[in-house]
Amino acid sequence: MNRSRLADELLYQLAFESNTDIVFISEQYRNRDQPTWFSDPLSTSAIWISSSRNIRVEGHGSEEGFVWVRCEAMTFFSCYLTPNESIQQFRTKIDALEDAIFNTQGEVIVGGDFNAKAIEWGMPHPDSRGRYILDMATRTGLIVLNEREVTTFRRPGYSETIPDVSFASEALVPRIVDWKVSESYTGSDHQAITFTVYGRSEARCRFSPNSGGWNFGKLDTERFCRALPPVCRLMAGSEVDARERVERLVESTMSGIASACDACMPRKAPRHCKRAAYWWTAEIAELRKRCLRLRRIA
Repeated sequence: MNRSRLADELLYQLAFESNTDIVFISEQYRNRDQPTWFSDPLSTSAIWISSSRNIRVEGHGSEEGFVWVRCEAMTFFSCYLTPNESIQQFRTKIDALEDAIFNTQGEVIVGGDFNAKAIEWGMPHPDSRGRYILDMATRTGLIVLNEREVTTFRRPGYSETIPDVSFASEALVPRIVDWKVSESYTGSDHQAITFTVYGRSEARCRFSPNSGGWNFGKLDTERFCRALPPVCRLMAGSEVDARERVERLVESTMSGIASACDACMPRKAPRHCKRAAYWWTAEIAELRKRCLRLRRIA
């Protein structure tokens, strides 16, 4: 958030619009006085459980530079490493983070502003800090989630970079979908990163009953069976001797199954567990759209 008051004021609305349950924050403007807000001793990183009805906190803790919260069988770490400290101070914090991860049971997600460079998250000229983080990730079994070379730091007059990085336990990676850098205006010079975790966790994700999907109570079984054969033929006739073909096969297969579902039952209307910020209006939403449009053409 880069200590931005505007980013702090927009935070609630952004969490509402994206239906986010857990928010990782670096350089917060302030710490909120509520039981679902957790911060490190330096007030440089925080985790906000924005949907406490869906998420049950089982434990939490922090050290300088990071804070962690345990929910069910998963532990979330939010981090901030300032570029203004010495390499020794940086390594001390990373070592403490590594120890905390090793002392954690179950799967782990780590995210934050690391102010480090590595090819693995899209920076072509790696530095010693990036290499130190990658060594830590290797020892703790973490995988970089960042996709493509999409920048997360965007300040007019400065080069765009990728200081914000996400990691997850290797076993958890197949359950993480839709990792992306949001283009929504955040009020900060950092863009938000969003992704969905599904599986054993009780966290609400886009595949849960609250998020839309289909109304299975109105399933027309016969129509569904008639719609499936074209999908099966697509699967049988596709070549899978290259990664690109495999990805296209998966994409087309999932699209075919979704089309079959659309043909035989209506969709549910998505429901938000949270309400919009009390001060948010249609006029403000339109002004934000205009602001984003002007930023893109500037």
